[in-house]
Amino acid sequence: MSVFKRGRKWSYDFWVNGKRYRGSIPEARVKAQAERAENAIRDQIYQGKYGKQEPPAPLLRDFITDTFLPWSKVNKRTWLHDEYRSRPLIKALGNKPMDEISPILIEKYKRGSTCIQNISRRRSCALHSQSRARAALKGFLVSDRSGINDSESMSQGKALS
Repeated sequence: MSVFKRGRKWSYDFWVNGKRYRGSIPEARVKAQAERAENAIRDQIYQGKYGKQEPPAPLLRDFITDTFLPWSKVNKRTWLHDEYRSRPLIKALGNKPMDEISPILIEKYKRGSTCIQNISRRRSCALHSQSRARAALKGFLVSDRSGINDSESMSQGKALS
């Protein structure tokens, strides 16, 4: 173990794969606590998580406009349908980060769909188009969870559902 006391604080200093890691452990009061903290840091290094922060999840609006719609325009004949279907999704859920969109939120969105009157004054439900919008939302979420939300993999033509 490479734990030692420097003044009033415990410190660690070790090498992994030719790279030096050193720092202080201010919350440790005894050597055993410092050694446990050092082991936790070593585990993070071996797992590749040490010092790395995950980038924040994009907003649904940003993902749709910057990634999905350009990909759709290049790879699908029905890209215009995707543009129309994404509008109500952006309106309802566009300000939410993609990692905060939960199944409960999707159910609330689905329950919010109501019948509307169209131009010919007949009452008709917009359920068919809204169910397509829900399917598109499901595709967006599946793409985010499977790691297809980057422009590289979309340009390679990977399917979203």
